[in-house]
Formats: sequence, C-alpha cells, structure tokens
Amino acid sequence: MPLAEAPIIENMATGMETLWQYITTGLGGRDLRVATRPGLPSWEEVEAPNALIAAQARLSPGESVLICPCGHGALGAWACGETFPRLVRECDTNILAVEAARATLQANGYAGATVEVALPGADQGPVDVACLLLPKGRDLTRLYLLRLWEALRPGGRLYLAGPNRGGIKPAIADAAALYGEGLTLAYKGGSRVALFYRPEGQPSLPADFAVAGVREGEFESLEAEVDGQVYHLAALPGVFARRGLDEGTRLLLDALTVYPDDRVLDVGCGYGIIGMVAAARRPSASVTMVDADLLAVECARESLRRNGLAEAVRVVLGDGPQALRGERFSLIVSNPPFHAGHEVTLDIAHSFVAEAFEALEVRGRLILVANRFLPYHRAMEATFGEAEVLAQTSLYRVLAATKRSKRPKSRASPGGSSR
Repeated sequence: MPLAEAPIIENMATGMETLWQYITTGLGGRDLRVATRPGLPSWEEVEAPNALIAAQARLSPGESVLICPCGHGALGAWACGETFPRLVRECDTNILAVEAARATLQANGYAGATVEVALPGADQGPVDVACLLLPKGRDLTRLYLLRLWEALRPGGRLYLAGPNRGGIKPAIADAAALYGEGLTLAYKGGSRVALFYRPEGQPSLPADFAVAGVREGEFESLEAEVDGQVYHLAALPGVFARRGLDEGTRLLLDALTVYPDDRVLDVGCGYGIIGMVAAARRPSASVTMVDADLLAVECARESLRRNGLAEAVRVVLGDGPQALRGERFSLIVSNPPFHAGHEVTLDIAHSFVAEAFEALEVRGRLILVANRFLPYHRAMEATFGEAEVLAQTSLYRVLAATKRSKRPKSRASPGGSSR
C-alpha cells in the first residue's frame, strides 16, 4: 500500500463560517477524511511521516496514545480506529491545527478523543504510546522529547517520525541520548520512523536538553534596541526570530507611526516586539496582540512582564483578526507569520488582508512588512483599492493601506478568505 493515497480535496463549510477543505486519503489501511485549509503547514497533503507511524506502530485496544504536534489530525483519526477514541489525546501549540484536528475527528465519526492547544506533559499522561511527528527545528524537537518523557509511563513506547530533509536523523540521535538506543523501523518516501522505550526514573539530561527554552518553565533571553530603548525579550524554540530582531520587523518599526488615540492590533505578534514598541511610543493608545501559536503567546506575555508592560497590553491566543470578532481597530500592524521560509499563495494573502479589512474601522490603516516577492501588494490593492510602499530594501517592503469605505473593493478569491 502506498504511504498515502493520492488525496481528493473537497470544500465544505462548517460551523462558525469556517471553510474547511477535506483531503480523502488512505492511512494505515483506513480511508480518512482530513480537514485542512490554507495557512496550515503542509495543508494540501498527509505527509509521509504520518503514514510511516500508521504502518509501523502497533496499538492494542485499550492502550492510551498521545499524538503531537497533531497538525490537521490525520494520525489522531487513525489512532481512534486502533484503540478506543476516549484514550486518544492530541495536542498542538497552533490553534489552527487544533481546530482542524477536531474537524477531522468529527468528519470521521470519532467522539470522545481529546484535542487541545498545549505541549505534551505530565498532565496528559501517563500514556502507553506517544507519536511524535517531527516539529521544525532541533531545539523544538528536544523540547517535545523532554515533555513526552513526562507524559509516557515507564516502559511506554515513543514513535518518532519525520523527513530526512527535516532533520529526522539528528532527532533520532537526540532521542537516543535521552531515552536510550532506539530502533529504526522503516524508511520510505524520504522519511523514517524510529521506536524508543521510556526508561524508569527521571532522565539524566544531556547538555543539549539542560538549556533555557528546552527545560520547562524557562525562556531564552535576548535584547533589541528600538528608539534608543532596550527591550528585554523572552523566546522559545519554534518562535520566529528567537536569535534576534529580524530585518523585516526592524524595517516595519522604523516606518511605523502610531497616533495617540489608536486602537492597535499586532497580528502574529511572536514574542511581542511590535506591540511593545507601539505601546511605548504612544502610552495613550490601546494595544492588543494576537498569535495563533501558544509558544508565541507565552513569550509575548513574558516579554511584556520583563518590560513593565503587562498591564498595558492585552495578549490573545487566536487566529488573526477574526479572533477579536466584533472589535474594531484603527491600526492593524503585522509581520505576517505565513512567510517564514515558505511560499505564500495568493489565497493566503487575500484571506489575511480581507480579515484585516473587516476588523478595521473606516479610515483605519493596515501596515505590514513582507518579502518583496510575496503577493501582499496585489491583495491589498484588490481589497483596499490601494497599497502604498512606506519603506523597502532589496528583500522587504513595508506596505500600507487605508480603509476608506465599509465594503472592500472586491471580494477575496474563492477559497481565499476562510471566514
């Protein structure tokens, strides 16, 4: 049987006006319908690591299983067919993935499984089996491996799978340093899966695991100077620009004007530097930050605390402007999170810009920075009727548009806005 049969994609509107696209695919001998949408990682397919675990893992009825990060939930739906759904737990730090995984369970008729926005940990265990789909970044993988130790019972099984190009071989080496030598079960389609057993007792942490950002409750620390003021920032693996303020964000901050009575929304806030600078420049302005990833939200809240701004800025875990449904803002500002090393489709750009337009009051402004090759300029012109370049370098452009009427100039393309 192929790792994952050729997907069939269909559209279906569900509750809350969310437009899910469903992939019909084969996984572990089961036909599954998987909910997805633009903006999710690998949203157009069920990747090979899912199929490798489904082909190699042996789940007995009555065994409990934890799957993370769950993504759009294909592996979780498979697990529900192998054991009792009430014994299946899925977690992901991305709220979009959690919503998709819940929709996937519903589409396949599985009730009772738990899906939550969280990292794995002791509060989700002890479980018999854990399935780790390789996250992006070696430090983030180490964080997951350490948290899964807490979730697994002694003797519990850990299946780790990922693509060769994504770093699965170093991840297997890291798992072996923590759990002891594992067994590579299979490799196919440019990916491989390995099995480990959780030893008794507490782990003896290798040096690479005993660092801030990987150990629970600790953050990495970095600093950024803006307007002559030094901001003390908290970072975690998986959060954008954790090694230092990126060139695009700095260009945006240099071009950003905040008015005294602005109601500011920082979308995709990361560790919160844009929202903090806005609040520092105009203490009379109202500032809200929103991010779809729990790790970013935790970093933003800690950064605010470190800079004495915890009471001045609100932080929300949610899916962009629509998470603040019913609220209106005079300024939405963003370094959109959809382009960190990945191509952005015109649909995603249209969706983001359309949601920003709806969340702005009349005469409100959208200001964003993006790689020059990305299609935000076209999306802003189509929705707002204009797109002004405030600043640019050879790599980035800061774009601005003003909402001059209640209705957009044109609707986002079909499949663009999912709200």
